[in-house]
Amino acid sequence: MHINCVPEYKLDNLVKNLLDMIVGVSPMAIAVQSPYVAQVQLLRERLDDFPVADGVEVATIDSFQGREADAVIISMVNITLLLFHSVA
Repeated sequence: MHINCVPEYKLDNLVKNLLDMIVGVSPMAIAVQSPYVAQVQLLRERLDDFPVADGVEVATIDSFQGREADAVIISMVNITLLLFHSVA
């Protein structure tokens, strides 16, 4: 099964907004969280293309539990955007 959590254009908007926000803030002080593992993976891949975002932590909400950051961005997905299809 393949799960696509978020359309490409929405992911691009999220990355652009994140990059705009980190001006003047150390990327090491920023955490991006999502409840969805697939979305976390996509965000990590996108942020790898931007050296200015090096150090931004992207994790699931569960895996970040008990830690803190100066700036935390929570990325949620509308359930109607989840697309499931078989890759058999």
